[in-house]
Amino acid sequence: MSVEFDCPSCGGRLRTPDGSEGRKAKCPKCEAIVDIPAEPMTPISRPVSPVVVPASGSSTLRTDRSMLGPGGESTSISDFSPRHADPANPYAAPSIHPSIRPADLTTAGDTDVGSMLSSAWASFRRAPGILIGAMLLAGLLSSPPSMLGRTLLEFAASDTGENGLVLGIIGMLVVIGSYPLQIWMQLGQMRIALGAARGEDVRIGTLFSCGGRILPCIGAYLVIGALFVLSAIPAAIVGAMEMNLLLIVGILILLLVFSYFSVACWPFMLLILEGRAGALNCLVAATRLTKGHRFTTFILMIVSACIVVAGFLALLVGLLVALPFVSVLWAVFYSRLVGVPTVAANDQSF
Repeated sequence: MSVEFDCPSCGGRLRTPDGSEGRKAKCPKCEAIVDIPAEPMTPISRPVSPVVVPASGSSTLRTDRSMLGPGGESTSISDFSPRHADPANPYAAPSIHPSIRPADLTTAGDTDVGSMLSSAWASFRRAPGILIGAMLLAGLLSSPPSMLGRTLLEFAASDTGENGLVLGIIGMLVVIGSYPLQIWMQLGQMRIALGAARGEDVRIGTLFSCGGRILPCIGAYLVIGALFVLSAIPAAIVGAMEMNLLLIVGILILLLVFSYFSVACWPFMLLILEGRAGALNCLVAATRLTKGHRFTTFILMIVSACIVVAGFLALLVGLLVALPFVSVLWAVFYSRLVGVPTVAANDQSF
């Protein structure tokens, strides 16, 4: 049985798993932190109007615009359930691992770095084989096409004849064609990391379950690329005019833009993955989500870099643990930002 109640701030309908009574959650619509009641509340009636679709003969319901999020999606989704938990029923709760009890989940919204590190370690220890295996399989599938394309480009650069031109075109097409595959594998790893962080029953096959989100992510990357090009234009103009001091200023501005994007917009792919934002509004949604947590993001970046460096120094074998652990760590951070509980540390410690 789940606990259903209305957000006291915006009236949006929320659904949380049984056993979460008395905890706190973040409303995905207005981002208010609310208390989960001990007993279900009477839902607030909302006006809906049926819309008949003559082409298919079916009818759908269109909810009032006040219940739609920034990307036009309904916000009556469970605050604790990812939108893709069940394609047939997006309102269903995710499959929780049998060993996870409600008491084993942390309170949503807690972004203390130490707590997130402990939660990420506990999550990693529940499914190390799946996390490491998914990382290796994703690399095995996505790396060869990219490496082949780059090798062809290197051969093309050393051949100034017609063959070099042909090799360059083929190499460029192979490199460009490898990007969707890389995004697909990256989304799959994110989905597995989110499942592990939230105590769900994760499987290696989940790596291939996010193909429907590839195009929105490509669109988001195109938007990001356009923004960086626009930011680089002033520096390029100044460089062409050989104004060295202004060129340095332009480069610094470009670095500031990149730094701000890294800190403020890092969860844009996760928002797309869970259907909380689209290609055009994911950056705005990410900026709103991370507002008030920028310093924590910066600290977590430093911690993640130290973990990866430590794994690299451990004869590279440590990267097998460091990289998937870092992905789970950021999944924990994101989950708590959107108000979804994560696996608690219990008696485990670093």
